[in-house]
Amino acid sequence: MKSSRGDFSILFLVFFLLVIYGLFSYYMRTPQYTAHMIELAYKSREPQIIGSCIDLKAVVNHAYDDLTGNMYKGSKMPQNIIELYEQYYRLVKRPVCSGTVKYINDFIATGKWPNSAEQPLLRGRELGIDYEELLLRSLLRDTKVISFGALEQNDDGNVILSVTVKDHYTEMPFVLQLLLVRGSNGLYHVTRILNYSSYLLYVRSLCRNDIEQYRVQTGEQIKKDNDTFLKLQMKFVQCASCLTPDASDKQRQSVVSLINDEIIPAYEQHLNYLRSLKVPTGAVHLNRLRIKSTELTIKSWREYAEGISENNQALVSSAENIHKKAMVIEQKVRDNITDVPALFMPDTP
Repeated sequence: MKSSRGDFSILFLVFFLLVIYGLFSYYMRTPQYTAHMIELAYKSREPQIIGSCIDLKAVVNHAYDDLTGNMYKGSKMPQNIIELYEQYYRLVKRPVCSGTVKYINDFIATGKWPNSAEQPLLRGRELGIDYEELLLRSLLRDTKVISFGALEQNDDGNVILSVTVKDHYTEMPFVLQLLLVRGSNGLYHVTRILNYSSYLLYVRSLCRNDIEQYRVQTGEQIKKDNDTFLKLQMKFVQCASCLTPDASDKQRQSVVSLINDEIIPAYEQHLNYLRSLKVPTGAVHLNRLRIKSTELTIKSWREYAEGISENNQALVSSAENIHKKAMVIEQKVRDNITDVPALFMPDTP
C-alpha cells in the first residue's frame, strides 16, 4: 500500500514537472518572454542573454540603411550627387556593418565603447568613410534607455515593444519601436528598430535649432578671430620667405618669435573663448570640434616653431601632419554648420 502511494507521488511529481516545463517552453516562445529578456539583458549586459533575444546583425543592417538613407532628407544637394553617395554607401555596407557588430559586442563585453581610431577597419580609412562621424550621427553611443513599455501589435500584425530613450545632446524623450519576429527556433527576436529613421530626424531637427542659435551666438567673435588669423597668416608668409636652406639663425629666430609671440597667443585666446561658452546642448558636438581643431592648430604651430629653431625637418613635417588633422576637423565643423550629409573621409595621410 505504501509502495503504491510512493509510486503515485513520484508519478504526480513527474507529471507536475512536465506541466511546468511545458508551460515554460510555451512561455519562452511568446513575445512577452522576449520582452522580459530584453529588459534583463539591458540591465545585466550578459552577451548570452542579449544574443538570445536580439538579432544584432539584422538590427545593425537595417539601422545602417536608415542612417545613410535619411541624411539626404531636406538636403539641397543635386539628385545625381545624392545617387552617387547612395551607391557608395551600398558598396561599403557589408564591412561597415560587420565592424559595427564587433564594435557593439566589444562594448557588451567590457562596458566601455572601444576607441574606433585604434581599429583599422572601423577607422574606415581603407573604405574612404569617416567612421567616427558615422557613429556620432547614429547616436549609438549617445542614447540612453529610460523605460520599457508594453507590447502591442501594429496595423500589419507585427509585435512591437516600445522603449523610451533620451539622446545625449537634446535630452528629449523619444519612443523607439522594436520589431519582434519569431525565428526558426520558435523564439522571438528583435530584428529592427522600426522608427529609427524618425528618431534620427527628430534629434537632428532639434539640434539644427541649437546649432543656429550657437552660430548666431558666436558669429561675430568667430569672424573677428578668423580675420586676425588671416592677417597673421599673411604676416607669417611674408616673414617666412627668408627660410631658405642657408637662412641665418637671426632669420629663423624672427619667424619663431612671430609664432610664439603673436600667432600662438591669438589661437590660445580663441581656445579660451570656445571653452568659456555656454553652448546649447544640440551644438555641444560642434563646439567640441572647434576646440579640438584649435588645440591641434596650436600644437602644430609649436612643433613648427621648434623645428625651425632647431633646423629639424622631422619636426616641421610632424607639424604639417598635425595641421592636416586640424583641417580635417575644420571640414567637419563646416559640414555640421551647413548640414552636409556626406561621410567621405578627407584624403589625409
